[in-house]
Amino acid sequence: AQDPVAASLVGIAQREIAQELDLPQQRVQLVEVLAVTWTDSALNCPLPEQTATPMEVGGYRILLEAGEREYVFHTDFDRVVRCDPANEALPTAENTPEITPETTP
Repeated sequence: AQDPVAASLVGIAQREIAQELDLPQQRVQLVEVLAVTWTDSALNCPLPEQTATPMEVGGYRILLEAGEREYVFHTDFDRVVRCDPANEALPTAENTPEITPETTP
């Protein structure tokens, strides 16, 4: 089943990378989308010197690939935040099932 919210958030992330790299959006490939419950207000990806408030936040972890590089985004239902893998803290394995590229537009 397709998740229209996930598809919309993936599109936002793809446009950001396409603009940054000056590529057509279709050259930014979706690797995976995971539905996740983040455990803090920074979506488990705090910026340096950012204080995150513990809370449960529903969203997605989006992994894209362009130009042989991978890009990670953490989302809730209002924000799409690029996440440096060095700052990424994944929640424990209670993640909901993976949405593969075959099940999203």
